Amino acid sequence: MNLNFVLGLAIFLAGVATSAAPTAPSVDVQPKESQADKDPGKSVEPKAAPEIETLSSSPVPEKPALNSELEEYQKYFYRYNESLTFRFGANHDFGDPPDEEDDNTSAQLGFAYMFESQGKAHLETGFDLFPKREEFLIHVGLKVVEMYTEAFRPHYKLGAALKLDSGDKFNTPIKTENYFIFGGLGFEDTLSDPISVRVDMELFYGKDNALFVLSAGVTWGFN
Repeated sequence: MNLNFVLGLAIFLAGVATSAAPTAPSVDVQPKESQADKDPGKSVEPKAAPEIETLSSSPVPEKPALNSELEEYQKYFYRYNESLTFRFGANHDFGDPPDEEDDNTSAQLGFAYMFESQGKAHLETGFDLFPKREEFLIHVGLKVVEMYTEAFRPHYKLGAALKLDSGDKFNTPIKTENYFIFGGLGFEDTLSDPISVRVDMELFYGKDNALFVLSAGVTWGFN
């Protein structure tokens, strides 16, 4: 075969193949012109981010104010189970038979101590001095306090007492006329925690005489 013929055929086939191959489309890689580039005088506002809807929680309710009646109760709540009272007043010894010295009203002063106890029943003891007659009165009784947690607390007492006469010296305990049973009514009213004012009316009854006592004083509560 002629060499020139073969070489010419090869060149022809190569040209045909080259012309038949697809050409890739041209791609414009230049960045797209923005609105700011088109109009430099006009500012472009940034787009706001979309709001995210959230669940709104209910507001926490405020603590309700205490009822005025409850506040008033707590303000005057009396919580003491023990007390000490200093008192002064007047007494009248009726005497039987009447005695000129004893039949006159005279002043007195003393104290009363209420032992600690839960509830309204308390044991109370006291000591009173009658300066005019130079006598002393020692008394022990059961004190029952009604409404014992309130500011105003009425009470009543039942008990026994022994009168000491300075003239009898050591013979006082053996004289039956010096022994008394007594009952009393009174009340306490809170002035300023833990201090209260106290008023008592007591009647002491003995073998030969009777003694009426009216006293007022100040009570200090504790425990």
